Amino acid sequence: MAAVSATPPADDLQTRAEPDRAGRAFLVFADQREFPLDPESAPVTVGRHPSCDLLIEQDDQVSRQHARFERVEGHWELVDDGSSRNGTFVNEQRVRGRRRLRGGDTLRFGSTILTFRLQAGPAPAAAVDLSTTQRRVLAALCRSYRSTGLATEDAIAEELFLSAAAVKTHLRVLCAKLTVEQLPGSDAWARLAERALYTGLISEREL
Repeated sequence: MAAVSATPPADDLQTRAEPDRAGRAFLVFADQREFPLDPESAPVTVGRHPSCDLLIEQDDQVSRQHARFERVEGHWELVDDGSSRNGTFVNEQRVRGRRRLRGGDTLRFGSTILTFRLQAGPAPAAAVDLSTTQRRVLAALCRSYRSTGLATEDAIAEELFLSAAAVKTHLRVLCAKLTVEQLPGSDAWARLAERALYTGLISEREL
């Protein structure tokens, strides 16, 4: 993989990401630029040295050879084998060795923060039939995902005057309808929001 700087014009990374987005993992910067992780090019190195695949040259807290992403048995792992001076963090927990990544994880290299995202191949929006309540629940989930952070089942329930149990049931049904695999914690809900927004199932005017 040719080295890509973390500080090119926004269109550079965005253009590179789009063809690879379906069915792949990608990193999202704070300004919404994206860097795709290509399984065929793993491992993907991170650091300030020009030879790194993901070049973070503007951050002096990042080491020359800081960390790397590896593809292991169908999932991505972030590896820091002690080469970084200031450490590598996932959800503000320091990585010592390797850490399996899940969609929505926050990664930090020095003072540079990225989000790890997974994007499965989208189901055609027109092929998904939603009830009125399912659409309301999904829209509330996407709205929180795009603004203040992923809402809890209780928060969605309070907003929509439903029970938390009903919201959880609707979210599980929505995962099945949009072919989102069941993941631990809020990972499945984050993937569900991503899928609904990416396919256009939930439009901007509904947010």
